[in-house]
Amino acid sequence: MGTMVKQETAVEEAARVKRFDFVELTDDGIARKSKTRKRSLYECFNAKVKGNMIYCAKGYTLQTKGPEPLIRRLERGAPLVCSICQDCIDFDPIGSPLRKDERGYKR
Repeated sequence: MGTMVKQETAVEEAARVKRFDFVELTDDGIARKSKTRKRSLYECFNAKVKGNMIYCAKGYTLQTKGPEPLIRRLERGAPLVCSICQDCIDFDPIGSPLRKDERGYKR
């Protein structure tokens, strides 16, 4: 009779080794270890949509690199990472990041 060896998940391995601060879920659902993870508007309770605008309920100005408006990025399901959110003391996490196939509504 053979012995079954449990394969360690990336999350379990990261917790055991304690080398990494975050374990990210990639777009295809695979856990990836990283030293840092960028905060996204998809993950914050303070990110709100009103009409064709995304705003912060705490009053911060939301901007991403590039000329494309945030609402267009939301429509496509593109990343919504704003530099102001990265060190925000009011960042209120909803939970795990959304997978790419769960984001957006116009494709």
